[in-house]
Order: sequence, then structure tokens, then C-alpha cells
Amino acid sequence: MNNIFLQNLQALRRINSPLVDILQELEIKNISSIKDEKGLNFILNDIALYENPKEDLLNRASFFKQNFSSYPVLYFYGLGNSMLYKLLLENDRLKHLVVFEDNLELIKLCLSLFDFSKQLIQKKLILLSTDENSLYELLKIEDIILAYELYELHVHSDFYMNFFADKIKSLNFKLTNLLKNSVFYYGTSADDGYVGIENSLANLDTMLENFVFKNFLKDNKFRFKTAIIVATGPSLDKQLPLLKSYHKKAIIFCLDSSYKILHKHGIKPDIVLSLERVKESAEFFNNDYKEFDENTVFVVSALTHPNTVKYLKEAKRDFMLVLRPLHFHSSLKLDEYGYLADGLSVANMAFELAASLRFENIILIGQDLAYAQDKSSHSEDYMYKSLHKNDYERDENLYKCEAYGGLGVVQSSLVWTLFRQSLQKDASLVSSKLNIKVFNATQGGARIKACIEKPFKECCEELLSEDLDKRFFLFKNDSLKISSLKKQTKKRMKKIYTSSKHFLSIISKINDEDFENLELLMLKFRQSDCFNELFMPSYFAYASKITKLKVFDLKLECKKEALLFFAELAELLSKQNALLKRYIEG
Repeated sequence: MNNIFLQNLQALRRINSPLVDILQELEIKNISSIKDEKGLNFILNDIALYENPKEDLLNRASFFKQNFSSYPVLYFYGLGNSMLYKLLLENDRLKHLVVFEDNLELIKLCLSLFDFSKQLIQKKLILLSTDENSLYELLKIEDIILAYELYELHVHSDFYMNFFADKIKSLNFKLTNLLKNSVFYYGTSADDGYVGIENSLANLDTMLENFVFKNFLKDNKFRFKTAIIVATGPSLDKQLPLLKSYHKKAIIFCLDSSYKILHKHGIKPDIVLSLERVKESAEFFNNDYKEFDENTVFVVSALTHPNTVKYLKEAKRDFMLVLRPLHFHSSLKLDEYGYLADGLSVANMAFELAASLRFENIILIGQDLAYAQDKSSHSEDYMYKSLHKNDYERDENLYKCEAYGGLGVVQSSLVWTLFRQSLQKDASLVSSKLNIKVFNATQGGARIKACIEKPFKECCEELLSEDLDKRFFLFKNDSLKISSLKKQTKKRMKKIYTSSKHFLSIISKINDEDFENLELLMLKFRQSDCFNELFMPSYFAYASKITKLKVFDLKLECKKEALLFFAELAELLSKQNALLKRYIEG
């Protein structure tokens, strides 16, 4: 190995360690390089990548300098000889250059010839395969999401267009949808953020007085082998008899919407999860099943509607409120009570918990994420099924996806598409990093890539043999520590309240500031403890607009947008302060 290749591998290992392991062992057999007066050319399976590499490089470099020099993110299909990218990466305004390449030999050859180590570490150069699961890496980078309206997939050379046109078309379709839908990861409504903070503050004392999530993880990790996550898709009904036969031999993770269904069929869940902040979700627990709930643990997001807490207390259920990895919850500095539910759905939450407890096998049932052939959206006994009776007509032909088992296509929805993408990302991660086997035993609905598709009966027969002692170890802090944590939390909220008032004072004095000064103020606010999910939708809308306006050097419009944003920010800060004041004085 030469020094350049080693430097690149060291940099790449921080980003993509599995790829490094493959590249180290890989032999270059099908590619050769030729360097002559026409420049550096690669021969792949007896076909040259360029007719005239030097001329191609000069033409393309000139084109991108003239038309895309102010773009913060550029996307390319094909690595080629990588010399174009060496030139483009010299542009200080370019934050990320995303290159898709599936030919590992080509990647190894380029990394042996040119030093990209600095750009790889900084993620200024991002090398990805066209595999759908690798695309989710882009959602972790804020600058990429903010530039979603500027997305355009460029093709490196005619060679790629001639031989990979279908793959390019498929990749472009996936990327377009992924980036378009990325807005949902930043929230679409300040009202949701407000309700989440309001509920969290109302539930804080109850959370501190109940079971501690970090201890729950530590004390119950590696104790059980197989988890079954029960969702409420149309396919659930056919799985219920088999689930009842085997439910004592696995840990049953039950989504809140499945809870009443399992009770009706006499199937006792072990962990019941709830994520949503709305009062409708609380009604899943407006019941008292007495001994049926014995030894069942209810794991509920701390931003749940207060009625959820009320119903859980009234029925004397064992429950814990868990912080989510959100800005506001993180600002509380109550880490031992978090963090869970980084995904968008309660199914993601259940999956995340099962992986955190290190189950060896995770089985999904009722996880259709698509409409059934009869156009139904949920299982027969789903509590709110009547509210979804016209959903199929609303979504018809808009969100088609591959069916379970690859048997044609099924009709999905926008929300289910996002849930499916999130589950695919999680399943891929736990399979590769934690060696957890993820089985989709739904036997209907949409295909969830990265899951092993297997009939539920086979999963049960092969993985479940003995009845389990399902009692969980649960821990509460003592009264002295709880009292101390309550005082610390009020102190934290006072600090955020004071900081918010400070920002309000500054905003009230904004008159005719330069845009650069407004940007600095925005950055300062973005990095403060005041910033949370209440402000995220407005910030995302503002920052994505500014990203686009900067590309076209529209300074006056940038300033107008900034002034509008700070006016909205002042209103939201005042609303947040009213909540914080009520909590501090309560």
C-alpha cells in the first residue's frame, strides 16, 4: 500500500469503517490506468472512461466554475479518475461534494493516486454507494438538508451515462424523494413543538418520581433473545392466533395502538410503548385491565399528553417517562431519564428499544406500512380505524412501493414512506453494527429493505422454544435525589428563561442591521440552549431560503427574509417564556 492510500484509508475509517476493511483486501483486477499526452485515463473491462481525459476535465471544470461555483452542495454519479473533484474541492464555498460510485476497484485506484484525506475527514467529500441504505447518511448533515431545493444529480462523464442510465435514473428518483421528505425530520409545525414542551413541563415531576430509563437499559440488557414488535397494520389479524400460542416464549413489544387489540385477544404484552403528544393517543390507556397489566412495563415519551400519565396512574401501571433526543429534552440535563425515540413513529421507538436491550432477534408483525387489497389501513380492531376510511383515495397512485416478498407494488402513504425509510435505516444499522437479525414476518404490505422476510410461523418455530421469566428489573431514585433533581431542573429552566429574555431584548432593537450581523445573531441563537424544536420548523424554512438566495447573490432578499424570521422568532420566544415562567413559579 502506498502512503496516499493509507492516508485516505485512515481518514475514511472515521466515516465508513466497513468500506475500509473491504478496500484493504480488494485486488484491482478489472481496471488499469493509462497516462499520456491526453491525460489520465482508466480502462474498465476494455472500455476507456474518457475519449480525451484532459479535454474532458478542462471542459467540465470550466462548466462547473461558471455555473455552480456558489453552490454549497454538489452531487455526482461516477467517480471517474477523480481529477475533476480535486479541482472542485478547491472551492471554499463548496461545503459538500457527494459522489456515488459502486465500483470498489475504481474507488481504491483513485484513493491510491490522490490525497483526499482532509476532505474525507471534513465530509467535504462524501463517497457513497447507490444502495438505498447508504443514502440516509445524507440526512445527518444539516447543510445538505438546507440545500435540498438546489439538488441536481450530475453525471461524471458520457461513459456513465452510456452504461448506467437506468441506475442513474433510479438514484435520482430516490434522492429527490429523500431530500424532499427531509423537511419532516425538522418538524413542520411550531404548534407541535409548543405542545411537546408544554406536555414535557407538565410531566417533569412525574418522570423524576418514576422508573429511571438508563437503569432499565443497564439492568435488562442481554437478558432476552427474541423480541416481537406488534404494530396495527391490516396483516396483524391473521397473525394473532399464532402470537397467542407463542407469546410466553418471546418479549412482546406492543405499540400503544395495539394494546387494546392484544387485550381483546388475551395476549399479554411485556412492554407497551407510546410516542405521540396528542390526547387521542392517551385514550389507548383509558381503561383498567387490572391483573392483565401485571409485570407489563409502559415506556412512554416524556412529551406525552398529561391524560396518558393520568390514566397510567389511575390503573396503577408500572411506567416510565423517557426523554427523546430533542433539543428541549437535552437542555434539561436529565440524561439518566433518556434518550429514546430518535425516529418518527412508535414502531421506530420500539425497534430502538429492542436494539438497545440487545435482543439477538427482532420480529416485526403487523408492520404493513401500506394499504391492504381491500383498501383498509389498519387491523380490524384498531381504535381509530373510522378516521382513515378515505385515506386510500387520498394517496392513490402517489406513494407506490415494492410489496412484501417482491410481489409487485402496493399503495403506501407519505407518512408510511417516511416510517419505512426510517425502519430500513435502523434495520441496516443494527444488522451491520450489532449483528442483530431483523425479521419482517408481516407477510403483507410493503417490503422493508434490510429486513429478512420470513413467515411468522417459521420465525416462531425456529426461534421460540421455552417459556420465559419476563419480570423486568426496575429502579427509582430515592426521594432526596428526586428533590435535588427537581431543584436543578428549575434552575436550568430559569437560566433558559433569562437567556430567552436576553434574545428578545436584542431582537426588539433590530432596526436596519446588515445581513451579516443578522446572520451572526442567528448563529448565536442557533447554538444557545434556547433553541429547540419550537423554533426548528421556522429556522429550517428560513435557512433553506437563505441558502438558495445566497447562491444567486440576492443580498436584499436575504435581509428581508432575516427580518421576517426574527419577527417570528420574537413571537415564539414570548410563547416559550410564558410556559417556562408557569413552570418556574408552579
